[in-house]
Amino acid sequence: MGRQTKKLNLIAAAIIMAVLLLPLTVAPVYAADPPAPANLQFESAKVYHHLLETDDFALAFHFNIHYAVEDQPDEPANKLFTFRLLDTNGIDHLGAIVPYAFYNAGYDQGCALFYFPEADAPDWEQGYVLRISGNPEYFGTPPVASRTLVTSDYSQMDTQEENQTLLGNYILDVARDLEINWDAELLYVGDLGTVLNSTGEAYFRGAITGLQVMVPQIFPVQTTNPEYVETEWTQAQGELYTNRFEDSWVGESLVSFGEQFHVKWNVITGILTLGVIIALAVFCQWKYSTVKPVFLGGPIVMLGGTVMGWFAPAIMAIVAVFMALFLGYVWMFRHG
Repeated sequence: MGRQTKKLNLIAAAIIMAVLLLPLTVAPVYAADPPAPANLQFESAKVYHHLLETDDFALAFHFNIHYAVEDQPDEPANKLFTFRLLDTNGIDHLGAIVPYAFYNAGYDQGCALFYFPEADAPDWEQGYVLRISGNPEYFGTPPVASRTLVTSDYSQMDTQEENQTLLGNYILDVARDLEINWDAELLYVGDLGTVLNSTGEAYFRGAITGLQVMVPQIFPVQTTNPEYVETEWTQAQGELYTNRFEDSWVGESLVSFGEQFHVKWNVITGILTLGVIIALAVFCQWKYSTVKPVFLGGPIVMLGGTVMGWFAPAIMAIVAVFMALFLGYVWMFRHG
């Protein structure tokens, strides 16, 4: 029994030693670098200012990260590549963004934009370096492409509207190139002119934060600041109704009628119109045991009398207030 126990202990010890030594006998395997793109470049770049505030700085650019189908990495472009804006010495770092992985995982052609508010804006018309480079986490020797800005890349316009128009036109031009490169529709031509369709809007709003505020004119749904004009209320319309029969035999008759009672004639005709409404209420109470139908017929008689000039606007307002109070009483306090 003791010999068997010793044998089992020796076997167990051997197995444990083999397991511990196994990693030492296996050579480590490192992943190979992703292949470099067949084409890595900036197609164009333009700089604009005064877009959202005075002296802000916006650098929009059109890029191309093209791979042959068989060489394209499994990782999306926003992991493998970074856009950087460098100072004129090509060393000092001003900003960094990554491609928007929308079409084909972010590879092939696309668009992006560096934006700086006035407080952080780089100096105007300087030779800054725009660079795209591979991520050192994945590339042993990262691929790199650069473009140095020149004076002609900068907008020569000074107003917000002009710069927004230029940037909007640039985005639409890039969208036309992307339509060819992606074999997809990004634009729509309609009553507002050429604007981004739903696919184009989804891409460019994701690729460029705040683009709809910078260039609202290229979107089908546009934001504007409405102008509010305060209405000036006058009695001109009421006077027009009152003088409807002026210089006619009807008007002369009504004036003579009012003079008999030493009041304005439309006061008397207003009282007569109210009499019609009261008569309607009495009839409804007698016929239907309720005056509620007056709320349908009464306003018609009252408005008709006002348009004819037979009902003074002041009296109409007073009657409307009493009818509103009575209506509230019927709805809230009277039941059954």
